[in-house]
Amino acid sequence: MLKVFHFPLCPFSRFVRILLHELGQKHSLQYEQFWLRQESFVSISPAASVPALVEKEQNIIIHGIHAIFEYFVELEGNNSMIIWGRSLSTADLQHRAKTRSLLDWFFYKFYSEVTYHLLSENIIKSIAYQGSPNSVAIRIAQINMLNNLKYIDS
Repeated sequence: MLKVFHFPLCPFSRFVRILLHELGQKHSLQYEQFWLRQESFVSISPAASVPALVEKEQNIIIHGIHAIFEYFVELEGNNSMIIWGRSLSTADLQHRAKTRSLLDWFFYKFYSEVTYHLLSENIIKSIAYQGSPNSVAIRIAQINMLNNLKYIDS
């Protein structure tokens, strides 16, 4: 059975949990405080980032959202992969590229401009006792969120 190392509020972890659920993959969840960089976790995910997958029976260790996603695309085959209502089985290369572009938007741009700041300032700092949230960073993230949502709505 797959073991997913995750942090509940991490959007990449959330994506993997949803993906596994939609694919019907049995898995267990291991809550990981990745910012502590525990040696046992760093041996699985050298970047100490979530999500990471471990399948002990087949000796599979995968870390990083793109590697995990592409692993399941290969494992399941494009026929059963539907992400955000878009099938990856279509013969239309442009359609598949658009789907991956939307994923890329959320994995990088939205995360770096919005999610990272809100998550680290509001949640991680509190859990890890790293001081008070930076209100300027939070306000900038909120402005960035509105700009990003305008793109998504268009």
